[in-house]
Amino acid sequence: MLTSLVAHPTVLALAGRGSSGFSGGRSSGGGFSGGGSGRGYGGGGFFFIGGGSGGAIILVIIVVAVILFYVVPRILKAADKGATAQKKRATAREREAREAAILPAALEAAMEDSAFDPDDIRAAASGLVIDTQEAWDTRDRERLKHLVGPDLLREWTRRLDDFDRRGWHAHAGVSEAPIVKIVGITNREGEDEDQVVVHIKARAQSWVETRRGETLYEDGASGPEVTLSQYWTLGRREGRWILVSIEEEGEGDHNLSAPVLARPDADPLLSDRVRTEMAAADTAGDAVAVAELVPAEMSDDARTVAMDLSLVDDRFSPDVLTAAVRAAVGAWTTAIDGSDDQLERLATPDAVQRLLYGGDDKIRTVVRGPRIDEVVIDRVDGSTAPPRIEVSVRHHARWYREDRDTQAVVEGSRTKEVARAERWTFRLDDDAERPWLLVGV
Repeated sequence: MLTSLVAHPTVLALAGRGSSGFSGGRSSGGGFSGGGSGRGYGGGGFFFIGGGSGGAIILVIIVVAVILFYVVPRILKAADKGATAQKKRATAREREAREAAILPAALEAAMEDSAFDPDDIRAAASGLVIDTQEAWDTRDRERLKHLVGPDLLREWTRRLDDFDRRGWHAHAGVSEAPIVKIVGITNREGEDEDQVVVHIKARAQSWVETRRGETLYEDGASGPEVTLSQYWTLGRREGRWILVSIEEEGEGDHNLSAPVLARPDADPLLSDRVRTEMAAADTAGDAVAVAELVPAEMSDDARTVAMDLSLVDDRFSPDVLTAAVRAAVGAWTTAIDGSDDQLERLATPDAVQRLLYGGDDKIRTVVRGPRIDEVVIDRVDGSTAPPRIEVSVRHHARWYREDRDTQAVVEGSRTKEVARAERWTFRLDDDAERPWLLVGV
C-alpha cells in the first residue's frame, strides 16, 4: 500500500524532518516482541491468594497498585488527549478568524504588488508544497536550491546527510490537496524583506526505510498516518515566492498574533530608524572621543547615567538603545531560518555565533515569536574606548536548542512559551544607521 501511495501523483513527501522524529515501527520479520504464554505464574495461568487477614492485605495492595500504575495513568492520558484536542479546535478557530482579518491587508498590499493577491499566495504555497516535497522525497538537492532559502537549505542538507549516513530513506506523503490559510503579511520597502505566513493542513503519511528493510514511524505513531499541520513562511526571490521557514503547530502559533504590515510606509521600524538617525546626527564626537565623557566606575543607576550622557550625546538615550535592541531581536529572529545579513550588520561575528549556535555549531538556538517585555540598562562602561553598555533584554518566546542533524531538542520546548532574559553588550559605533553594535551575548 505504501509503495502505491508514493507513486500516486498527488502524494507529497514531508520535507525537512530530521531522523530524531522516527523510532519503533515494524521490521520485515516477525511482528511481535516478548515471549512466553502470557498466563502469569506457572503453566496453568492462575494464582491464588491465601485466606485470612494477610491475604486480604495483599489483595488490597494489588488493587491499589493496579489503580496507581494502570488505571490512573490511562485516565490522565485520556484527559491530556482531550485537553490537546480541545486546544487544537480552539487554535483552528483562531486561524479562521486570523485569515478573515488578514485578507483585507493582503488585498491592500496587492494594490501595489500583485504578488500579495490572496489567490496567488495560496497557489504559490500549494505549488511549493508539491515541488518541495517531491524534491525532498527523491533527494533532489539541486532542485531544492531553487525552492527554499539558502539558510533553510543548509539545515535540510545536514538532515539529508544524516539520513544518508544512517542508510535511511525518509518517505512521507499527503493523500489530499493541502488546505492553505493565510495568517501573516509583511510588505516592506525592499522585495527581499517581503514575507507571507501560511498554515498548511492535510492528512499525511510519514515513515522511514532503513538499510535493513525496517520501517520506522514517527514517535508515538503505530503506523504511517499522521496529520500535517505546519506554518510556512514564504519570502521573495527574483519576483517569486520561496520557502524560508517551517514551524510545526504549537511552535508556530505565535504567527496568529504577529503584527500585520500591508504597506511599507506603515512599518513601525521606520520610526526607530528615524529616531536613531536623528541621534547619530546629534553627537558629541566620534565614538572613541565620547569615552572620555563616560564614568569608568560602576553606577547604582545605569539608566540615570545613560540619560545624563544623552544630554551631551543623544545616542545614549534609552529609547535609542531600545531601538537598537528591537532591531537586533528582529534580525536574530529572521536569521534563525532566513538570511543572516541583517544580523551580521548589527552584531560582531562572535555575537552572531553565540545567538545562533551558543558556541556549538552542531546545536542551533531557535527563538520563535519573541515579545520584548522590558529593556533594562544594567551598566554603562567607560573604561574602554569606545564605551559599552550592558542591557538585560527580558522577553517571552518559544525557545529551544536542537541538534542540527537530527532535529532532536536538547533544551527548551518547541511549543511552550517561556519568559527569558538575554544579557547583551553593545559598543558605541560611528555608523549613523547603526550607532550601537552588539558585541557580547
